Amino acid sequence: MKLQPDKYISKSIIWVLVILLTAVFSTSARADGDPERQTTLEVKIVEHEWWLVYWQEGSRACTIFVDHEGEPTREEIRIQCGQKVFSLWINSSPCLMAESDLPEKCPGMYLHHTGSQEKNKLLEIELPIPRVWVELDDCTSVKGTEICAELPSLLIIAEEPLPNEKIEKVQGNLDEVPFLCFGSICELPLQATGDMGVKIEFWADSSFGDSTREYQGRIRVAETTIEDPLISGWRVDIVSERDDLNTLDGCNKIWESFPALGTPPDWLSDPQHPRLLETDEPYAFLAGKLIQKGYVDTSECEYYGLLPNDYASTCGLEKSRAAVKLWQNTFDEYIVNVSRDSGIPSQLLKRIFAKETQFWPATARHTYYEYGLGHINELGADTTLLWNRDFYEQFCPLVLDINVCKSGYANLSDWGKVLLRGAFLTELEIDLPFRDLSIDSVQAQASVSLFAETLLGNCSQVRQMIVNETGQVPGEIVSNEDLWRFTLANY
Repeated sequence: MKLQPDKYISKSIIWVLVILLTAVFSTSARADGDPERQTTLEVKIVEHEWWLVYWQEGSRACTIFVDHEGEPTREEIRIQCGQKVFSLWINSSPCLMAESDLPEKCPGMYLHHTGSQEKNKLLEIELPIPRVWVELDDCTSVKGTEICAELPSLLIIAEEPLPNEKIEKVQGNLDEVPFLCFGSICELPLQATGDMGVKIEFWADSSFGDSTREYQGRIRVAETTIEDPLISGWRVDIVSERDDLNTLDGCNKIWESFPALGTPPDWLSDPQHPRLLETDEPYAFLAGKLIQKGYVDTSECEYYGLLPNDYASTCGLEKSRAAVKLWQNTFDEYIVNVSRDSGIPSQLLKRIFAKETQFWPATARHTYYEYGLGHINELGADTTLLWNRDFYEQFCPLVLDINVCKSGYANLSDWGKVLLRGAFLTELEIDLPFRDLSIDSVQAQASVSLFAETLLGNCSQVRQMIVNETGQVPGEIVSNEDLWRFTLANY
């Protein structure tokens, strides 16, 4: 498990900073909590002066300064001269009479290089910050899993990227017990914790004069059984609001909540193969839809196997049994794929679809129009786009201008929100087959994936409600199962 480093600048720039020039160093903090390292450099440049000149008057319209060879770029001209002058210049045609000493007859303007001079220029350069990551030490995995045969140790490793600087110490608290290690590596022996885990926080101090951000989270060390009850080992999980410290995903990451140890309840189980999700339930609503569409021959049944409410009768259900089984397992592959990507248990996804639509994804109208296997309506789309920020940032630019999207969903105009919700709900739709029971696999995969994004949005909203009421992270005070229940109620 490693924390992702920030991007480095090239080694050649680092050596220029250290050897060639006198620099003034400063540190501050970025919005993400990491220190911000900057250096101000004074360098010599060759500055070129260009004029935009009117053909007819011979007067100067604008002066442009650039620090590179060749003509100024269009963007440099637009910024330094303004949009009005830029538009006049960019639309100017070549002056064909310039060589006949009649340039004053030409409209528009032209670029003229007037000279160059050496100048000193101050450059603000961001320096690479220290990186920190954690690893397990003395962990011999059990049967190729992430379970350790014996209690492992936790290694906190820090690295200073600047030459002539070093990590002086790593320090923090584990279960409210302080620790301090000199140098760049700190080894912490681990002990069994409770189900909720214990708090861990750490940071590294650099000789540069700053520290990394303070990493905070909870770590759970628990003995667990693997497959055979006679084989046990130790599982180590870390949960944190910092993505690169997290070993959990999906809603568990959002809540900062450890899933219960041992075998989960059936409704939260997570089979990773479509065959393990297979069911054979006598869904009367689904059977009625299949009969109405003509996929099943029920001519031998009274009223063609349909009840007045369009559900299948006993005869209709019997005649359509094979088709009902085939259809209710049609989406299993897509559910498993989405479960792997989203961290939402595959069994939970399937059971929600069974409850909401019995796997018949036709658009229906109740109080609102409802779409897809989970029958999401406008209110559900609103929750997704408002609370699932990562999804919103990817989806919005597909519909609206990226600069409009930057304001956030809550700040969009009413019309912008309507367009975004409409696009989202449209993508949930799955075209029903015409002659057989096959469906469009691309549509099905996309629809299931979008529903998972809806659940993630609801998980985020539940987190915020608990934080607002208690001032604590949900995973510290509410069981994992109850957090799922709250989310389903919110959905």
